Amino acid sequence: GLTYDSKENPMLSGSRLRKRLDRLFCHLDDFELESIERVGMDPIPGVTYEKETKMKKKPAQSVRLPVLPSDHFGLLLKISPRS
Repeated sequence: GLTYDSKENPMLSGSRLRKRLDRLFCHLDDFELESIERVGMDPIPGVTYEKETKMKKKPAQSVRLPVLPSDHFGLLLKISPRS
């Protein structure tokens, strides 16, 4: 999945960037991939911030946005010893 996604991450309002910027490279002969998933996609409960939005031909407005752990979604890699 995308790790920097302005459509899924409300902290990135005003951006149109949607990329897989974060990756994991791993070479471990004695282990195998169990799973990989994106994490940090849920807002922190009760935490918001205000941001001023600028739109063409309209006055700037202040909007309240949720706060996520980061502007990038994290990657959680799980490995297990090779059988």
